[in-house]
Amino acid sequence: MARTKRIALALPDEADQVLTEIAEALNKPKTTIVTEIFLEALPTLKSISQALIAAKTGAADPALQALAVALKDAGFKLDQVQSDLFALQREQKKGSKDV
Repeated sequence: MARTKRIALALPDEADQVLTEIAEALNKPKTTIVTEIFLEALPTLKSISQALIAAKTGAADPALQALAVALKDAGFKLDQVQSDLFALQREQKKGSKDV
């Protein structure tokens, strides 16, 4: 099993409130939510990392290409999250009508 690392994370009040609400809604610990979000974003973050490294070393064209791919991927993932949230909202409304 891969070793996991612990990090200290400080969040502004607003971010902590949103994280708390998500954790309570999903009945999961905050740390699990943060880990899941980060792992979902990992491919995009890798592309951004590669773009930043390329830009730092002077390879601007590959950096811009990698950044464009990362942003496209991030947009797709946000669309997926939005669809999931709308589906959850519809299920909750349907469940409240059945009661």
